Parts: sequence; C-alpha cells; structure tokens
Amino acid sequence: MTGTRRREQIVATAGRLFSEYGYAGTSMRVLARELDLQGGGLYAHIASKEEVLWDLVEQAGRRFLEGVEPLASEARSASDRLRAMVRAHLDDRAGLFAPVVDVDTRLLDDAEHGPRGARCRCRRGPSDRR
Repeated sequence: MTGTRRREQIVATAGRLFSEYGYAGTSMRVLARELDLQGGGLYAHIASKEEVLWDLVEQAGRRFLEGVEPLASEARSASDRLRAMVRAHLDDRAGLFAPVVDVDTRLLDDAEHGPRGARCRCRRGPSDRR
C-alpha cells in the first residue's frame, strides 16, 4: 500500500472512531490496533492525533464548500438558497454520521422557524459515560 493510500486509510478510520467514541475517547493505540499496525508504525504515516483531526476538518470544509457553492448562485430568493444550503449540509452530515446522529430536518420547510427549528439528537459513545 502506498504512503498516500495508507494515510487516507488512517484518516478515514480515525474519522469513524472519532465519530463513534469521540476525539478524547480515541487513543492512538486504538487507532493503530484498528488498522492492524504496531503503535510505532502509525507514526511513520502521521505525526499526531491532532494532525489527523486537522485533515478531517479540512476535508469537511472542502466538502461543505463543494456542496453549497453551486446553490449560492442559483436564481432563487436568499432564504430559499440558504434553506437549500442548510439542507444539503445536514444531508451530508447525516450520511457521514448516520450511526451517531439522528437529524430531523422537517422543520426546515417551515419559513417561520427556518434552520433554527432543526433538531439533532446525538447518542453518547462508550467514552462519554459518566
């Protein structure tokens, strides 16, 4: 496996683990074990857990912009464009985090409440138990 391909695999696996257990609840040891790597082998591809998180944030930002930029230039009212952008973003998030996040977007169609009416119910992962 190439270095680039391995790094993509590390970032994707870390994203799944962060989603399931949270950032603080995911150790580098768990990430390495999930990838069938020795602890030190993981550091040949990444410098830190923070670096992996930064990669995930950059990917999410690019995906967000790719999804909403075309909608921003449509010939509709500003509120309709914003509503479409919020819906596209929530649809993308729900697809990525379906096991963790249950998003109810029905209220997005209510012009009086708009996006503020959306509800998000998140389940706690094992690391969040008190």
